[in-house]
Amino acid sequence: MDDTLRAPAMPQPEMIDEITVDDDGLPHIVSEPDAAQVFDEFTRRGWTDGLPIIPPTEPRVRAMLAATQRAPDEVLGEMPPSQQEITVELVAINAVMAGCVPEQLPLALAIIEAALEPTFNLRMALVTTVSTWPVAIVNGPIVKELSLNHGWGILGSGFRSNATIGRVLTLCATTIGGIRPGFGENKPTCTPLRYGLCLAEDEEVSGLLPIHVERGFKPEDSVVTLIELTNPVMLHFPRTTAAASAVGWLSAIASPIAQIVATAGAAPDIGREGSKQLLMIPPVMAQRLVKDGWSKDDIRHFLYENARMPRAEIHRRRTHPSMPQDVTETEINIRYDTVPRWVRAQMLEPAHTVLNEMVPVMREPEDLLLLVGGAREETCQGAFFPGHDHWQEVVSKKIET
Repeated sequence: MDDTLRAPAMPQPEMIDEITVDDDGLPHIVSEPDAAQVFDEFTRRGWTDGLPIIPPTEPRVRAMLAATQRAPDEVLGEMPPSQQEITVELVAINAVMAGCVPEQLPLALAIIEAALEPTFNLRMALVTTVSTWPVAIVNGPIVKELSLNHGWGILGSGFRSNATIGRVLTLCATTIGGIRPGFGENKPTCTPLRYGLCLAEDEEVSGLLPIHVERGFKPEDSVVTLIELTNPVMLHFPRTTAAASAVGWLSAIASPIAQIVATAGAAPDIGREGSKQLLMIPPVMAQRLVKDGWSKDDIRHFLYENARMPRAEIHRRRTHPSMPQDVTETEINIRYDTVPRWVRAQMLEPAHTVLNEMVPVMREPEDLLLLVGGAREETCQGAFFPGHDHWQEVVSKKIET
């Protein structure tokens, strides 16, 4: 019925006491679909991210589902932390609530599938006390098809596709996963990224290999890549400085990146997989890098070698003093083979080990993801997103209808 409101399944039974459930297991609220009333009711039940939502009426959900050939009851996985099953139809309901148009559903589904990959470790991203959140990066023809922004204001508001698509995962984690601040979500301060951040890479002008091609997809494929990150820090250098050259710009940002990583707590932890970082390179600087003969791999290796800090400084900032001096101690499950050489030396050698040695703040060059985006202007304004060490991998998914 046109006046039937579709609401996502909730893990808390006490919150759906006056809702009837039909044969497909989805609760129905029969009421006048007034947007303000629906928003008030959904807010009361904890079914929103705090922003207004579009009422997920039957016609809207049906129109959304028409954009995919996949069965509405296809199970995509279990949404943490509640571990409730999430289906194609439930994603469609949340996409309607987020303000998406039907053409955006395949991308929303790919984001959810990427997030539910075991190697992405979504549960840790959601429940950790660290203020991280998944960020979606889109490549391929779909960027133009959906008018995804990759230029002016790339990290800001004002672009429907970026804003609504980025919001779907947040709403699914809320309505299906059951997270609330302080309830299933343990981030004391959290992050603005929680509202959802969906970025597109500017592939047209940079000349650098796009992210999806680097990760093994064809240039004509439409792909979304998911990475867990903390808040970005702007890297701004006027065109009148020495940063106008490729080496000058990279040299200028190497030290700030090292400081950001160490301060954000994203430097390598003993016995854990390395955290992933994201550097957003402005298009004009990307063009200059290509002109000077640089590839993305060259940039990664340069920053790995130059974004370093004295071992004593990382020792002071990190938790190394609390770690056992004898790697045979197993109560914290150290995996010796994953420990970087310089940390291994710190654990095994006496206290007078050379502490002025400059050590990398990234475990491997490959832990740095490079995105070209932002205004195509001569001012060099990029951004760096530190990550955190949660045993996670960057996950990419091809977008299919």
